[in-house]
Amino acid sequence: WELVNLAAKRGIRCHIIPPKRGHHFRQALGQRSKTDPIDARMLTAFHVLLKEEDCRAPIQNLSRETLQRYPVAYQLVQKTRVQFSNQHHALKTAGAKGTGLLEEIGELAERLHDQEERLLGEMIRFVSAEERLGQDYQLLQTAPGVGPLTAIVLLTLELTYPEANSQQMVALVGLDPRQCQSGSSLHKPKRISKNGDAMARRIFFLASLLAGRLNEPLAAFKQRLVAAGKPKKVAQIAVARKLLRQAHAIYRTKQPFHGTPQNTAMIDLARLVGEIEAGDEGRGLDMAYSI
Repeated sequence: WELVNLAAKRGIRCHIIPPKRGHHFRQALGQRSKTDPIDARMLTAFHVLLKEEDCRAPIQNLSRETLQRYPVAYQLVQKTRVQFSNQHHALKTAGAKGTGLLEEIGELAERLHDQEERLLGEMIRFVSAEERLGQDYQLLQTAPGVGPLTAIVLLTLELTYPEANSQQMVALVGLDPRQCQSGSSLHKPKRISKNGDAMARRIFFLASLLAGRLNEPLAAFKQRLVAAGKPKKVAQIAVARKLLRQAHAIYRTKQPFHGTPQNTAMIDLARLVGEIEAGDEGRGLDMAYSI
């Protein structure tokens, strides 16, 4: 980021290569090793393939840079807390009650949970302190299924890629379909590319679990897919993709959600959480409680 900030300050046109793309490009050039001279030759070869419009001076945005760091820290704390919570549950199930280790791990998990809450509170206070960000943050949450963390992650994406359309936003999160076909002998089912921001993809998938029940248009869309014979996981991913497009449209038009959300009182949230935890689609997805 130091180079990006320097280029922004001096107006130097550049192109930022994602690490994964650079890795695959180096392999395509037949290079198995990674050294500074090899990287320099790879960057030179990559530069030749770029178009004029692909290089531009980056724009500094303090709000974007701060928002980018918050969800990463939140995910790190949450992942560690889940590991400690699982270990605590395993020890407790094994009959390790009364041991100092059990209490210590339990206390660590509680402290990490408190840290999660503090980080989420800091994120909300940060976006609320800026008038434009605060308005966009509130608008995004008018869509059923979009909670505080989902809204903040989408705001980060919108600030990072201000010119991206809905299709490009789906690709940036890695929810775009990937086709694998060659002649008549190879024709694999379509799968999502899983390129781009893995954390944003995970969060939108979790948000779609609730949106598929609370968001009337998306709930009807999911029912149509399942009725047509689509597997539930495929239908759920399609809902996540639709939810991202829906939230992107809300952000671009600055108009709140106009659909009719289902009555949350009619949904047994305890049963919903149980289904999420028990099903394959929710295995290990502890973030469902705070999306």
